[in-house]
Amino acid sequence: MTSADSVPPRRPHKSADGAPGKQSDGNDLPVGGRVRVSRLDTLAHVRAELGRLYREARQRAGRYPDSLTAARLASILGQVRTAIEVEELEQRVAALERREILA
Repeated sequence: MTSADSVPPRRPHKSADGAPGKQSDGNDLPVGGRVRVSRLDTLAHVRAELGRLYREARQRAGRYPDSLTAARLASILGQVRTAIEVEELEQRVAALERREILA
């Protein structure tokens, strides 16, 4: 017996209204125009883009996201938090360096 024999067959996917449908491959979102992404060459730009990404994902997820979506949103928030902390540390170090130069 192979490992493929022990895998149960896939059940057909049903949509939220109970109608049969195809399983999502993640590529079935509406396609719009080109998306402008600012240059990601500074921590501030990366943090802003993470914020935009989170807000867009949160709006698409609705009021009560499923557990997988909630985990993904939490991951994005963790990255935003880290970016904010690092950006604040960079600003503090720069302020200390300016103070040393003036002293």
